Order: sequence, then C-alpha cells, then structure tokens
Amino acid sequence: MRPYSLIGALLLVAALCAHAAEPWKRLPATPEIPPHTVGKHATVNGVRLWYAEWGAGNPGTPVLLLHGGYANSNYFGFLIPVLIQNGYHVIAVDSRSSRPCRIEVGL
Repeated sequence: MRPYSLIGALLLVAALCAHAAEPWKRLPATPEIPPHTVGKHATVNGVRLWYAEWGAGNPGTPVLLLHGGYANSNYFGFLIPVLIQNGYHVIAVDSRSSRPCRIEVGL
C-alpha cells in the first residue's frame, strides 16, 4: 500500500467525521401514544389546545405531561403506559404549534 493511499484514506475518514451531525442535533424516532387514545380540545385564553387523558379512573395523583421545543405528546409514548400501570391519572397537553389548533380572534 502506498503511503499516499493511507494518507488519502485518513483524510477521507476525517472529512466524513467532521460533517457528521452532532449528537444533540439528532432526535430518536418518535414513539406513538397509546392506541385508542381519544384526543380532546380545550380553549385556554382564546387558544384551542389538544389534550388527552389516560387512567382517569385511577386513584393516583394526576400527572400533567408538558413537552418542550418542537415536540408533541407522542414523545411520552413510552412513559404513559408505565404511569397508568402504576395507578396515575395521566394528562398530556400539546402546545399551539405541535398539533392543529385555532386561535380565537377578538379576545
């Protein structure tokens, strides 16, 4: 193997690594919320927001799940069943930009 081939291969690997996405820029696959979820809407300060509830008959403490950034309630797909199994009443709310919502005009 010629020394130039080795140097070229090392430069190629270095270039590919330099263009790899930073770990904080990659998101895991979005899980799904539990099947048979019935989404509802509530109007708060003139904004119609999506929410859903699970385990409403559970005697446990209510847990309100609020996502951040550009996410939505689907990111809680693995957490919701665990909370329900442990007796909690789970409520997840999506922010205005994550699911279709409507802003009431004239408020």
